[in-house]
Amino acid sequence: MALLQRLSFWVLIIALSGCGGSGDGGLSRTETPDENVDTSETISILLSISDTKVVQAVPVTLTATVMEGSTPLSGKLVTFSIDDETLAIFDTDISTSSTDVDGNASIMLLAGSSSGSGIITASVDGIDSTPIAFDSAGDGGVIGGPIASGISLQVASKLHRVALMK
Repeated sequence: MALLQRLSFWVLIIALSGCGGSGDGGLSRTETPDENVDTSETISILLSISDTKVVQAVPVTLTATVMEGSTPLSGKLVTFSIDDETLAIFDTDISTSSTDVDGNASIMLLAGSSSGSGIITASVDGIDSTPIAFDSAGDGGVIGGPIASGISLQVASKLHRVALMK
């Protein structure tokens, strides 16, 4: 009987030293999150147009709303692009606009010299919006046509010839 008590004692000591003495049988452990997991929400761009019919008399407003999940992103540079610049042009030379506190960036679309249908997209940080279609009346005038200084040079050269003839 004494031998059985000593054997039981040593088995108990070995079992307790094997579990590390954590007090909960080794069930608790601390995990650190994986640093390579991206927990940020994706950026979305909603592109809207005030009117799909683009005419010279009434410029159209394009608005891109940039969100990260349900949070509007301010200070983001939105680049607007059009598939055919003869149908319509933007009112800025570089076709960009920054988002405001509500995540909105706006730009004006003006009618071009050709009539027909076109597509516009907006992009932020390499993410593109869903394209929007529009129809241009083509009544925006000649894009890149002659400028007034070219006409005045021709007039000046004709006056010079008249003076030489006298």
